Amino acid sequence: MQTAPAQATLRIEGDMTIYRAAELRELLVEALQDPQPLALDLSGVTECDSAGLQLLLAAHATAAERGQPLQVAHASAALHDMLALFGLDHSLTAG
Repeated sequence: MQTAPAQATLRIEGDMTIYRAAELRELLVEALQDPQPLALDLSGVTECDSAGLQLLLAAHATAAERGQPLQVAHASAALHDMLALFGLDHSLTAG
């Protein structure tokens, strides 16, 4: 029986806004260095603006280019609303 590859989880809390974009970009770039599947736990995100959304889309594109599974495993209500507003709630989130 073959086991599924290990999955890393990156938890981000607080604001995903322009004010933290550089910091969050570094976290995502570092997390994507490991080729294993990555789950983003964003259940603690309190606010998300277009910069935060751009970070998620860039991370998703980078992971896709590498053939690395990436998903938003948990999204806060604030983040889910932002994803839904742009029609991304089903393409970036699990289940």
